Amino acid sequence: MRRANDLTDGYCLAMPDDGRCVFYKEDTQTITMDFSKARGAQPAVAVDTAKRYHEIDIGPLDPRKHTWKAPHESDWAIAIGQFGGGTEPPTNSAEKRTNAY
Repeated sequence: MRRANDLTDGYCLAMPDDGRCVFYKEDTQTITMDFSKARGAQPAVAVDTAKRYHEIDIGPLDPRKHTWKAPHESDWAIAIGQFGGGTEPPTNSAEKRTNAY
């Protein structure tokens, strides 16, 4: 992924080859995102990064400029595109060692 902050009013990392993007903005209730160069509608999820991991399905989103309004003010991340994997939050290695015994 490469930095693409010109696509948002926050921060953005993008995969130029396939259009996947991750947008991030702190202390906000809205995020402006421009993924007008994407190849069709893409799945999208939002995560309140200040709380326990939980995905909010906000897609599919058409390839254009969007302003997403969050349900409340916080630090938000939005992933657009196919990333694979499940919805389980990652665990750190110390937690794995503690739970393994």
